Amino acid sequence: MYVKTDKDGRIEKFPYRLKDLRVSGISIRKNPPDEALASLGIFPVIEPEQPEYDPESEMLLKNEYPTKIGDKWEIGYTVIPISPEQIEKRKVKMRRKMFCDKAEFRIALLEYDIGGESLFDKIAADVQAAGKSKVAQRLKTRWQDAATIDRLGPLVRVLVAQLAYVTDTIMDEVFEAAMNQAD
Repeated sequence: MYVKTDKDGRIEKFPYRLKDLRVSGISIRKNPPDEALASLGIFPVIEPEQPEYDPESEMLLKNEYPTKIGDKWEIGYTVIPISPEQIEKRKVKMRRKMFCDKAEFRIALLEYDIGGESLFDKIAADVQAAGKSKVAQRLKTRWQDAATIDRLGPLVRVLVAQLAYVTDTIMDEVFEAAMNQAD
């Protein structure tokens, strides 16, 4: 990857390819030395290692144009914080892809420890004690009869809404574990 600069060192074209030079009528050998290209205002562009960043809260963007650092041209990266709204949109998009069968879901709940007790045992006890309201009856039916569990489906939404110890973060972790079992 190259950059073409004007006589004042400003970027004229990026990215610049050696075939662009041939198209402009200048003949060059197959692998011309950097010094020969520099005499034409053409310089190789170095791509450094990507900087560290937190993909949960930041976005890594490759810069559009290279920067001259000393006598070298380098294409860098910019780390941009993600807004809380963008983070939530990412989570919803991820959750749309999360589903598993009932057995995988229950095994993941059994393996998830919450306060010294499996999450499965806590939920099962609370579902049984839920009472006779329509909401409780729907919850019991879904808990017993659902063949496939969808992360954004009604069973999980009710569990998160009705049981204070079941959070979206916990459900995300349970689904990741359940989906990894299926692999």
